[in-house]
Amino acid sequence: MGEMVREDGGEMVREEGGEMVREEGGEMLLTSTLVVVVVVVVVVVVVVDVVVVVVVVVVVVVVVVVVVVVVVVVVVVVVLVVVVVVVVLVVVVVLVVVVVVVVVVVVLVVVVVVVVVVMVVVVVVVVVVVVVVGSDV
Repeated sequence: MGEMVREDGGEMVREEGGEMVREEGGEMLLTSTLVVVVVVVVVVVVVVDVVVVVVVVVVVVVVVVVVVVVVVVVVVVVVLVVVVVVVVLVVVVVLVVVVVVVVVVVVLVVVVVVVVVVMVVVVVVVVVVVVVVGSDV
């Protein structure tokens, strides 16, 4: 068996025990080596392409999922903010209505009390005047 195979002027030779022995079919060996190299390069390129495609698909899927999650979170936050704003507005409107109703009722009660007091005073004054004037007559 040869210890080393090398190309010498286009032919393949091997060294056996210090002698150079020409190999027959050296071109065939070179051609099969080229075929193996080409096949290995093609397989490596195909594997790299597949890995790149898989990485790109995974990145695109992750980006789409992140975008969808962000959009859903934004929509939920906006809906919650709108709901909170609407609830606050409803509470404010209800409070304003209650305050207005209470103020109107208090004003009406005060007006009625004042009118009743004025009427009572007028009646008392009239009765006093009638009694005082009637006793002089």
